[in-house]
Amino acid sequence: MKKLFFIINRCWNFFSALVIITYFKLANRLKVSGVENVPRKGGVILASNHVSMFETIIIPAAILPRMPGGKIFAPAKAELFKIPVLRQILSSWGSFPVKRGSAHISVMKKITELMKKEKVMVFPEGTRSKMGELGKGNRMLGRLILEAKPVVVPVRIFGAEKILGTAQERPKPFHKVTVKFGSPINLQSFYSSNGNTKELSQKIIDAVMDGISQLKI
Repeated sequence: MKKLFFIINRCWNFFSALVIITYFKLANRLKVSGVENVPRKGGVILASNHVSMFETIIIPAAILPRMPGGKIFAPAKAELFKIPVLRQILSSWGSFPVKRGSAHISVMKKITELMKKEKVMVFPEGTRSKMGELGKGNRMLGRLILEAKPVVVPVRIFGAEKILGTAQERPKPFHKVTVKFGSPINLQSFYSSNGNTKELSQKIIDAVMDGISQLKI
């Protein structure tokens, strides 16, 4: 029974990701590059900028068809799980709800353990950028990375903020969207250091944000 469930889940993940990525390619001329930079095995963090709710589904959908049976774990805001279809997709892919403003030790521990052996999508800025600009990274994430020591792949998405619009712009549902996956960031010098944890955490998150900022269209 477990094997049958695994097969069904694997087929669902592949099919749902393929449908979503096809939709965005048709509706938003989605272009994805560098996905081959994502390691197939081991603990991996996909560190992305955060401009729209759509990263939560576009980024995993770009990866899952290449990795049958895989999952992209991610803490996602609880509001997204109130939408039945979206809840089903996110849950089956590995996302789990987190209430806004919460920083429970149990959640931090879960994320750290996942980072050691799974693929985890995170948004270092912690909050969504309203105008698409890149903000400052959260040092707490740097601390979790230092503890788990995963491979960190920078990701940047362009144009998704236009789909639902902003306070200054009207929604553009068919605006072009681009996703770029960068080469893994070299953090080994920080991982092997015995320096001050607070300082190392800040340096790590600064390096992660710099890696994201260097990704251009």
